[in-house]
Amino acid sequence: MSFTIVISATVDTNILIYAVDVDSGPKHLIAKRIVDFLGTNAAILPLQCLSEFYRATTRKQLIAPADAASIVQQFHAAIRIIPPSFEDLTAAMQIHQQHGIQFFDALLIATARNVGCGVFFSEDLQDNRNFGGITIRNPFLLSSEDLNALLS
Repeated sequence: MSFTIVISATVDTNILIYAVDVDSGPKHLIAKRIVDFLGTNAAILPLQCLSEFYRATTRKQLIAPADAASIVQQFHAAIRIIPPSFEDLTAAMQIHQQHGIQFFDALLIATARNVGCGVFFSEDLQDNRNFGGITIRNPFLLSSEDLNALLS
């Protein structure tokens, strides 16, 4: 008997940042809820997100480098981390060329799509846009009911 794990969702770096930025108001609460969901379900997080998280939070002096490193370790302990493969790089270049989105966004999408994610939460990309089986959702535009449905 074999089981297939369905990986329902993952996030863009901005969601991780809002999850730790208590000063971001309602966005903090929504992002924290999503990150908590990822930590308690069969979810993945692209390695690139952790790199970007550390860089962005320390560059903006949102948190101290040691605290950012600790949070990265906590994410690593709670969520399966997926590095990009050469196949992901190839797909990202194609997504970038065909759709005109930023290359590193395309790499996040390709990495998540390659492991079967269906939803990619991001504030930075067009809500409800689909990239070959993975749909972008801006959680800050969703109703509570729609967010609940995606997190169930």
